Amino acid sequence: MQKLFFPLALFSTNLLAQPYLITAPGPQATHFTPVVVVYKKLRTTLAAAKAQFPGEEYDVLADTNAALTHAPAVFNGLWTYNNVSSLFYGFSKPPKVDGLKATGIANFVYTSAYVSPTYPVNVTFTGPTREFGVILGTTNSAGGIFTDAVTVKADGVELGTVSLPAFQATFVGVRDDNGPLGQITFAPSKDANFDYIAPFIADSFYLEAGQ
Repeated sequence: MQKLFFPLALFSTNLLAQPYLITAPGPQATHFTPVVVVYKKLRTTLAAAKAQFPGEEYDVLADTNAALTHAPAVFNGLWTYNNVSSLFYGFSKPPKVDGLKATGIANFVYTSAYVSPTYPVNVTFTGPTREFGVILGTTNSAGGIFTDAVTVKADGVELGTVSLPAFQATFVGVRDDNGPLGQITFAPSKDANFDYIAPFIADSFYLEAGQ
């Protein structure tokens, strides 16, 4: 019987596709930033103000301790946290639009003794999603203790651990070319010099919808 040989190139890599780590948002991903509407500072209509804001707004009720639980991404274990340096923003500089206030997000409720974070952070989606990523920050001040690495899972399967260099922002994301993504889990690592796990700090996220 004649043997048939098929060049490997004929087989689509998508047949083997599964979730994998990415280090930069894809060109089709939309940038979302948690935003509080400050009505007394609006100088135009809310729609016009939002049109000036770069990317898309992820509306939240308050700049501190508000849950992130609506479309397009639902976060279990993250709340707004109004204390993130502009060094962490996913823009060249923090967006400033009258009446709209961007805020950070973190895995703890802010109090006078705030280091009691929840772990891990889980993200699910309200619609089919092909790609998701978040901009994470480490400390921006001398002596600050923030997480220095994060382990990422997709539907419970570990994809890898990403180091978070100090004094800068790092994009950590997951993509599935076949989609859709299920639950994404971010587990901050322990700081070697401390008994507790340092906080998870971020300021915005990228998401690409798709089957």
